[in-house]
Parts: sequence; structure tokens; C-alpha cells
Amino acid sequence: MKEINEISRKLKDKKKEIDEIKEKEEDLMIRFHEFCPERSDKYEEIRKFFEKIIKRRRRVEKPEKGDAGEDDEDEDEDAEEEEEMEEEEDEDEDENTIAGLPPEEYKIEDIEKLREDRLDLYEEKEKIL
Repeated sequence: MKEINEISRKLKDKKKEIDEIKEKEEDLMIRFHEFCPERSDKYEEIRKFFEKIIKRRRRVEKPEKGDAGEDDEDEDEDAEEEEEMEEEEDEDEDENTIAGLPPEEYKIEDIEKLREDRLDLYEEKEKIL
């Protein structure tokens, strides 16, 4: 019974954290619509840019020469390079979506900051789950 109560308490805490993140996401969407109203001629392109989830690059600690796992090092490097290339392609795609838009008119810099905040929330939610 004690274990069940502890698990229930943890579940409630996680649910509360997720609800807080959802509220923050809703606030970000409200702020996004302040910068880019739905009636904007480029709303769809900017919204797709804002909502796209990208993986951020992580620095992976590589084992020093002579450490165990040296055989796997080449495979790890190949997988890392492939992942970085995919991420760069995604980022280029994102940039092309909004590249031709006048930054002042469409408040691109402000939207990029909101996007970063949104990605932070996404990462926070992933850690919880």
C-alpha cells in the first residue's frame, strides 16, 4: 500500500509538471499570435517554422585513446556525423522557409526567441516523460 501511495504521489507530481508546461506552451502560442496574427499573409510558413521541433546538437564525450570501446569509436563517429548532417539539412530547410521574409515586418527575431523557448519546454517535457 505504501508503494502504491508513493507511486500515486509521483504520478500527481509529474502530471502537475506537465500541466505547467502545457500552460507555458499556450502562453507562447498567444505571444506568437501577437507577433504573427492568423490573418498574416505568411502565417502558415511562419507557424510551421515556429512549431517545428528540431534536435539540438549535443556534445558527446569521446573516450580517450586506449580506453575500452575503441573498436566502437568509428561506428559512433559515423552515426554522429550522419545525425549532424540530418540536423543541418533540417535547419537549412527551416531557414529557407522564412529566409525571404523581411525580419522587421514579420518580427522574425522575436519569433525565433519564442521558438527557442518552445524547444526548451519540449526538452523539459521529454525529460519528464
